Amino acid sequence: MVFEWLPTDPQEASIELANATNEDTARVVVVVPATEFHRLGVSETSSTILSAPMVVIDRDAPQAAIEAIERLEPERLIGLTDEDDYWLREDLLPLAPIVAIDRITAPEPRIAPTPYDAVVATSERYVPDRFNTIIVGVVDKIRRSRQEAYDAFIVDHRSIVLTTERWAPRRVGLGSWTWPGKYADEKSLWWPSGDGWVATPLTDDAPDPGIAYVTEKLAQPQTLNFLGSLAELPPMPVWRSS
Repeated sequence: MVFEWLPTDPQEASIELANATNEDTARVVVVVPATEFHRLGVSETSSTILSAPMVVIDRDAPQAAIEAIERLEPERLIGLTDEDDYWLREDLLPLAPIVAIDRITAPEPRIAPTPYDAVVATSERYVPDRFNTIIVGVVDKIRRSRQEAYDAFIVDHRSIVLTTERWAPRRVGLGSWTWPGKYADEKSLWWPSGDGWVATPLTDDAPDPGIAYVTEKLAQPQTLNFLGSLAELPPMPVWRSS
């Protein structure tokens, strides 16, 4: 059972994935505001499926995202947002033509690819997962060998699928084996999060849970089933006293 945690910061996580998955240029780049990233795959839509790189942009600190988009040299850009998109258009306009600003939570299912290579799958079931799971790879290969587990996961859980002919290499995020025993801190509550395990005082709230990352090769049924179970659990700390 192998998966990794990406950084809790959506902009940083998306840039790591874009760099690992797309070494060269990209025809299309999908851009999502950082404040709306965790809404992907929520409500009427259980999973967001993109056949183009995704870059999350922080309105207050957009430069890293802008540089990532510039490196990809896209021919056109797509925005996904339900908020006021004026600032997004203003930031993206110098980079490439913006062909659409689309809604994140479409009321009706999209059952075929749109001209800008973005597809949103739908579900009748909605359980708010604690974190997003990003699956990267050739989806047709995953479906051929693990169709039942994969289809069940993207229908039931908040997930983002980045379909690409080259699945991103491992070691993009933090290994899931990171645990409290590797640290010297004692008498603290340890929480599993997108930054591995985070120690907090007893009075602190749980940290942001982050983003789970699974490659095409590692999207095995046992991994998907485990992540699905973990996503639905309430945040639970581990007490380490010695």
